[in-house]
Amino acid sequence: MAGGSTLPKRALGRELRRLRERSGTNQAAAARAIEVSPQTIGRMEDGHASRPTTLQINGLCDRYGASDEERRFLLDLLEDSRTAKQSGGGWWRAYADEIPRDFNHYLGLEEAACRMTSWQVTLVPGLLQTTEYRRAIIWAAYPDWPTADVEQRLELAAHRRRSSGTVPSGWTCCSPKPHCGIMSAAQVSWQTNYCS
Repeated sequence: MAGGSTLPKRALGRELRRLRERSGTNQAAAARAIEVSPQTIGRMEDGHASRPTTLQINGLCDRYGASDEERRFLLDLLEDSRTAKQSGGGWWRAYADEIPRDFNHYLGLEEAACRMTSWQVTLVPGLLQTTEYRRAIIWAAYPDWPTADVEQRLELAAHRRRSSGTVPSGWTCCSPKPHCGIMSAAQVSWQTNYCS
């Protein structure tokens, strides 16, 4: 699961809700089991509780009749959410001044993905773009940008490719596996310029 995002906490909450509903337990009964308020259970299930403890998660697992495998999964999610909080965010935080604020959420989802699908009509999908290809696109769109800004944007793109496991040089693909549709105009341009 992704470090540096709220995804582990939200996944933990969804799983807690699923187990609670499966067991037929209401939020008030779950709250009594771990000595918190029903609102705290609701916040935990929504992924908003700031610090659920191992003891609380184990108590809820006992109350919900969770299997050993389900318990381990929940405790792993709890550890992932703690790690994400301690790390202060994903790798992209170092580029905060270069990316739109709402793109953080997208990068968190991308980092947690096991499959990505992209359909592009005129450009090669971002994670498959080589540095040279992206540089040409940036200069065409923003010819007055300072070279330092262009290079920082290229560094961000390269880091994003490495983090996704998709690196064009050698075309090794780890996780996630990209599934891309490229229209012929982009494909012909890309094959002509970057695959020869």
